[in-house]
Amino acid sequence: MDTFERISQTGLSKKESAVYASLLDSGQQSLSDLHRSTQINRPALYEVLPRLERKSLVSKVKVKNRYQYVAESPRRLLAEYQEQIELETQSLEELAQQFEKHDEQRPRVKYFEGDHGMEFVFDDVIYTLSVGAEFYRYSARRDIQTKRFEKTFYAKNRDKRKLERLVITSASKAKGKAPKLERSVRAIPEEFDLFEDNISLLIYGPKTAYIDYSSKTSFIIESEKIARFQYKLFRLLWKQLS
Repeated sequence: MDTFERISQTGLSKKESAVYASLLDSGQQSLSDLHRSTQINRPALYEVLPRLERKSLVSKVKVKNRYQYVAESPRRLLAEYQEQIELETQSLEELAQQFEKHDEQRPRVKYFEGDHGMEFVFDDVIYTLSVGAEFYRYSARRDIQTKRFEKTFYAKNRDKRKLERLVITSASKAKGKAPKLERSVRAIPEEFDLFEDNISLLIYGPKTAYIDYSSKTSFIIESEKIARFQYKLFRLLWKQLS
């Protein structure tokens, strides 16, 4: 990525980016030099340079009764860019909060089909939970190959974000899971049920998600009340399986 590309990503106009990048790369230049190096006509330069001066990105120096222009440190641009990112992040956070507000009596349900839908559910766990959060999962899978649906964004970021998970699964699957600090596993007794319905249920934050691996269908229920209800049932069963 060259200097112009880096500068243009900060919010400066193309002409402003071209002038500032040229000064950074080539050093002090006259108006004629900038015209040649940027191919921007003089009337436009007379507009661009004062804007860059007001932003403290360019300064004028007098050389033999003529002005030349020199770039100031990009740290000035960095500070402005970081402030812009913070404002945009805050704005998007407010927008996300508005989107997430809905009547608790009317859950929002999202339905998916195919491999992409199953991947979406696991990825949504990462997007929904904060660093170090805990979530809960029933895993009644039959086919161990279905684990490939987790080897995406979810698998790369789950442990990185230090998410802890409590898993209830079949006795055979529990035996095959290697111990992990961030994962606790308890098993449904084989004398009760083999627990091989090929379905997973996840409870994370204000959401509950089901995945049917056989039909490759899945859906997410966004409702704090339903998530709390499922959480209570999970904890009750978890305690009984201890």
